[in-house]
Amino acid sequence: MPNGFGAAKTLKAGHPPARMEPDTYGNTSSQTEIQPMSQTCNKMPLYIPASLAAFLILSSSVLNTNAAEKPIAIEQCKGDVFLLPYFLGNGETGVYIAYSRDGLNFKWLNHGKVVLPAPPWGDTSLTRDPSIIYHDGVFHMVWTTNWNSRTIGYAHSKDLLNWSKPRKIDVWGDFTAVKNTWAPELHWDPEKKEFLIIWSSTTLEELNDNDGSENRPEYDHRTYATRTRDFKTFSKAALFFSPQDPEHSVIDPYIAHDDRGTPDASDDRWVMVIKNELKPERGGKNLRLTFSKRMQGPYGTKLGPAIVGAGTDIVDTMGEGPSLLKYKNLWYLYWDAPNSKYSYCLATSPDLVHWKNRSPEMTLPTEHMRHGTVLIVPATVVAEARQ
Repeated sequence: MPNGFGAAKTLKAGHPPARMEPDTYGNTSSQTEIQPMSQTCNKMPLYIPASLAAFLILSSSVLNTNAAEKPIAIEQCKGDVFLLPYFLGNGETGVYIAYSRDGLNFKWLNHGKVVLPAPPWGDTSLTRDPSIIYHDGVFHMVWTTNWNSRTIGYAHSKDLLNWSKPRKIDVWGDFTAVKNTWAPELHWDPEKKEFLIIWSSTTLEELNDNDGSENRPEYDHRTYATRTRDFKTFSKAALFFSPQDPEHSVIDPYIAHDDRGTPDASDDRWVMVIKNELKPERGGKNLRLTFSKRMQGPYGTKLGPAIVGAGTDIVDTMGEGPSLLKYKNLWYLYWDAPNSKYSYCLATSPDLVHWKNRSPEMTLPTEHMRHGTVLIVPATVVAEARQ
């Protein structure tokens, strides 16, 4: 969510748990090169629906529906698929998804049509910043509902094309001194066995403390979080991250696991990429990293150097909406740079230190794709869900 709170602060005592708000449906509740993924599924069974066949690859090298050829059992399909959910415009039309076999060349899923139309929620009917994860056979998605909303959207699906009726979640409960709820990112915490949702908000307390950390007069963002195991009950919203030394506005956090390339789990860590939301002349509008031994922190409060975006050698203009993942010992950092010549951006790194701009190599199905979250899904998982 584009254009972000002081010493780390906690919410006021007595802040209540978030509640489910009834919606209009009546619900409550070394510069390594990128290597192509394994593509051993050269023929698809004829009983696979056409929509899934399009998803699993439209090229003749991967999809062959010639009835004269013997189809292969779906279990023989190998490899993975990069998914890129995104929105267009202001998010008023719904959520779209693109897919790729190599992380560089993306095509439309669902023939360029939305997979989830914008819900009829009046002033909170936007579908900005979609974040999707796959867990226990289900895709879960959250998104931003409005520029100045206290809610987020939620829906789930088993096949990426047929989604549950969207639910609007009020993550703030009775706490009213907040301006916005931007770009929720959904994660699964394997240690605590719960879903973690993190987002960016400006509270009136932070905005009015006159500490100079705001990025512009009306916003001074920090990272907040809520937890759930069932998307019906949620923990109370609480401060998750506030950078220090100096303290300043940040938005668009995203967390990834780093196994450090060793079999020893004791050296594993978690990395959070986040946007420094200050003006470029104050060193901001770029993406930086911070680390923790646990998924839910605490993360180092002093951010690392800018790696992409304004003031860097990689797409030197405002960068935001990052997603970070590691695949076959190579880190992929995707982000949105709406003022650049790229529809979407990518840099890769073998070590989270040395980065290479891969944006010129990307091919995308449409222009001006906005803030999504890239994830990797086994091709067999999606295929089995669509049988």
